[in-house]
Amino acid sequence: MMKVTWRTTAGTVSVEIAFSTLLRVPPDGTRMGVRLDDGATVYSEPCRLVRGLALDCRFATLQTLPGGEATLLVPRRVTSTTGQAITLWASAESRVEFQR
Repeated sequence: MMKVTWRTTAGTVSVEIAFSTLLRVPPDGTRMGVRLDDGATVYSEPCRLVRGLALDCRFATLQTLPGGEATLLVPRRVTSTTGQAITLWASAESRVEFQR
């Protein structure tokens, strides 16, 4: 994982997560999670692959960007085109974990 970009458009929050390797098309229903500052966890709608290197995930239940203490939760089933599991070790984001 290289970069996480949060954005709002017309009252909808989404996140684009860029990786350093080409990704395999994610399995149906792959969703990112975010643990909010208050401890509640919300999940995105199914993510879509963008440019082969990123996932774009829309959070229909969020109306504002998560706070600074929020943690992005990445599903372990995201893999590269060669089938290798993605890693978080190169992440520029300090608040990111794998989903349990």
